[in-house]
This record gives sequence, structure tokens and C-alpha cells, in this order.
Amino acid sequence: MAAGGGWANDSVSCPRSGEVIVRDGADWYSTGTDFKRPTPQWWFDDSTLYGPDGLELPMRLSLPGVVNRGNAAQAVAAAVVLGADPAAAVAAVAQVDEVAGRYRTVPMGDHTARILLAKNPAGWQEALSMVDKSADGVVIAVNGQVPDGEDLSWLWDVNFEHFEGVPVVAAGERGTDLAVRLGYASVPHTLVHNTIDAITSCPKGHVEVVANYTAFLQLTRTLGRMRPAGRSAATRGEVR
Repeated sequence: MAAGGGWANDSVSCPRSGEVIVRDGADWYSTGTDFKRPTPQWWFDDSTLYGPDGLELPMRLSLPGVVNRGNAAQAVAAAVVLGADPAAAVAAVAQVDEVAGRYRTVPMGDHTARILLAKNPAGWQEALSMVDKSADGVVIAVNGQVPDGEDLSWLWDVNFEHFEGVPVVAAGERGTDLAVRLGYASVPHTLVHNTIDAITSCPKGHVEVVANYTAFLQLTRTLGRMRPAGRSAATRGEVR
């Protein structure tokens, strides 16, 4: 199964020989042994899912990003192995438009906010690639509680350098640490620790919000208290 993983910083050397892993596009191989990427039975591109025996199915998802195409492809492959019809499985994953509150767009007075979750450098790389840079503002919220990792040195593994022309606000309990990282990335930004206040500090319109685990949880719980009764479990902050 080829799931389109874009993060390679944790696999720079061969586990068998200790030699460097050489990457050539999607392929990779070890310079010290015959250890190399196997030929996948399932893979995908921007529009199509490919499977065994020449299977080709259009795959258009509601969820953004390459990582979600990879997740969907893995879900379909697993479902087919368990006996599901491939076309029905693709149709099912195409209907998913949020995951436990992730990717939701919520109204907030003069703003709408789309909420993305990122937990580690690989996840941050994927989440930041989904950010709509035509948005009226971007809020990045970072906490440093135990589920997030109290040591935030991982911030320096994340590529924040590509934000240009959009107001960026550093938020969260560790917003100051994030602001330092953004400063070294030469990203103009402001610092507003409370995530709701950070969103409302942006120009009127659409705001993209990227938050790590407990910052995301706090935000969804706060939004749940702001919304009327009958809200979903995801809005209440029941995130796993």
C-alpha cells in the first residue's frame, strides 16, 4: 500500500546496514543492501485510486490534503480485503467531510473558522500544506501539555517559512515559543494567547486555524459552549 507519506526525516538510514536511504521520487533504496521500496498493490494520484488486477476508480474526497487521500486509500484497501465492493468503499470514504471536529468550518460572528489538527512534525507538515493562503487570517495555536509533548523543540522541525501575504497570529499556552519560531522563519505575526481572541483579532472573513492536540481540544470545547443545544460529540470536544 502506497499512502503518499511526505515526511522522511525519521527514516534517513537503512535499518539493516546503517547506510543512507536514497530517495528518488516515490522510490527509495538503501546504498548498503538490496533493501528497497516494494512495489505497492494499491496507490493513488490526484484523481484516481489504483488497485490489484488493473483496478482504477475515480476518488474525489470531501476532506483536503494528500494525507487524507492516503488515509482513504488505506481504508478502501482494508475494506476490499474484508470483502467490500471497491466502488462502494470509495463512495463511502468520499462522503466523509469531518473527523471528530477536524476540518469543520464554524461561524464566529464576523468570521468563519476552519479547524485543522496537527500533533507532530509530520502532521504539521501535512496540515500546513492544507492551509488556504487566500484566507483573511491564519491562527496557529500551540500548547505544551503532556499529550502535546512538554518539550516544544519539535517546532524547529516544522516548516513555517511559506506564509506570505496573510496575517498570522500565534496562539495557545505556548504561543510565545511559537512566536519565536515564526520570528526565525521571518513570518510576520502577532501574539494572542487565547485562541478565540486570536481568531477574532484577524480581519473579518475566513480564518484558517491549525492547533495541536490540547489546543484543538480546548478550542472545540469552547466552541461547543458557544453553540446551541443539540451539538455533535465532535463539537463538544470528544476528540481521540
